[in-house]
Amino acid sequence: MTVQIEIREETAAKLQAVAAALELSLEEYLERIAALFPALPINGAAKVQRVSTPYDLAKGSLDNSVYDPNPDAQPRRPDPRPAMEWLRLHSKEYGGQWVALDGDRLIAHGPVAQEVYAAAKADGAYLPLIDYIEPADAPPFIF
Repeated sequence: MTVQIEIREETAAKLQAVAAALELSLEEYLERIAALFPALPINGAAKVQRVSTPYDLAKGSLDNSVYDPNPDAQPRRPDPRPAMEWLRLHSKEYGGQWVALDGDRLIAHGPVAQEVYAAAKADGAYLPLIDYIEPADAPPFIF
């Protein structure tokens, strides 16, 4: 059975680079990849183990670890603009309180910081913005 798939040029270049590093032709490398997976049923889902590295894949070994093709990449940072816009629009409503925001979504608010932090952690939001909003009638802070 022959399977034909289309891949982007940058993906093909990465596969070619790995194959060359292993001193294999691209065809040999892809054949080794294909040999690791049994025929998958067309009408059913199949469980496929994750490959730890391209080199393990070429050797024919599978394990349950996750292959990260770019381990040195910086983690994704949330865009602060939605949260800052939310603060601009709603700060008068929450004066004197701590707020936890996930983008423009309010996760929690209250006068006790630890409770707001706990609520944000329980929500599972990735790097929420937690900020104290000064009351509107508070005197200006002078250092």
